[in-house]
Amino acid sequence: MEWKNQPRIAHGVRLRGYSWSKSHVFDFNHPYFAITDKNGKYEMPRVPAGVQLEVCVWHEGAGLQPPLEKLMCEMDKATTLDIKLKVQKEKKRR
Repeated sequence: MEWKNQPRIAHGVRLRGYSWSKSHVFDFNHPYFAITDKNGKYEMPRVPAGVQLEVCVWHEGAGLQPPLEKLMCEMDKATTLDIKLKVQKEKKRR
């Protein structure tokens, strides 16, 4: 699938003196994104009806994944997409 709106990503934002602390910054050219909760569930309530989305995901252990599929959101109807990733286990730090 062609990827038209690939996000720009800045990896590895860290605080000096706090080796355990890091974050990732994403720069999108659209307002549609979600962050999963502790159970991996997410919602994107501001997507207007009739907008076709290319859904991509990012996970620290799997990296940025290209679009999984295109979805069309309908008025007053929930659209569901279950996502499974193969995630590399993080190496233990000393």
